[in-house]
Amino acid sequence: GIEDFFSRAGGLGINVAVYTQTNEDYNNAVGDILSDVLRANINTQAIMRLRSLTSAQDAAMQIGTIQVLKTAAMVSGGGEGGRYSTDTAEEFLCDPKDINSFPVGEGVLLHDGKTYYMEFPFRKAPAGSVKMPELDGEKTKRHLAMFEMELEENMKKERPVESDR
Repeated sequence: GIEDFFSRAGGLGINVAVYTQTNEDYNNAVGDILSDVLRANINTQAIMRLRSLTSAQDAAMQIGTIQVLKTAAMVSGGGEGGRYSTDTAEEFLCDPKDINSFPVGEGVLLHDGKTYYMEFPFRKAPAGSVKMPELDGEKTKRHLAMFEMELEENMKKERPVESDR
């Protein structure tokens, strides 16, 4: 099935690109178990704004966590002396709420075990429409299609109608 293809594609030098908006897209397409197999074989993942909280939480887990050192000072009533306590807490590098609110064109790229911030330049649409030049191959195909339609029209005209017989 598709999971075997995904498992073997990288070793065969095949690049597979899959675009989804939520992790639920995988689940709906192939089921829970196979979606885990497919996602386990993703080497590069671009994470942009996700409206689904569960997808954002999964993405935050994939981006990773960091150990944060927190220090608290405890002072005695007289103002002299006291104690300090430190505690470590694990926090997301990128919180699910942050992933839900990425601006247009911003996101995180996970590649080869490293995390990168990415920002695509946002460009406004051009003021006028731009006509792309037609390539020679495209002209040939267009002329052949027109010639074929013309031949079909001429053949229809030359065929006797059933009622004329």
